[in-house]
Amino acid sequence: MIQNTLDCSGLHSPTPLLWLSRAVRNIKNGERVEIIATDPGTATDIQIWGKHTGNMVVNSKRQNDKFIFIIEKTH
Repeated sequence: MIQNTLDCSGLHSPTPLLWLSRAVRNIKNGERVEIIATDPGTATDIQIWGKHTGNMVVNSKRQNDKFIFIIEKTH
């Protein structure tokens, strides 16, 4: 279940990643955050962030000019 949706449309990297980090800190293990971004750099940043932090990128897709990710807090 998604706990929070972050619409970072129009924001440039690294701002969406900072918002995501803050949101993940405020949820429990197993809960999810959806993030919507338009900056292509965010797509790469989120994948690297997930590997670095151990949190899981459950789903990622591109829809027109938006990148949409579902992140699950795993620790």
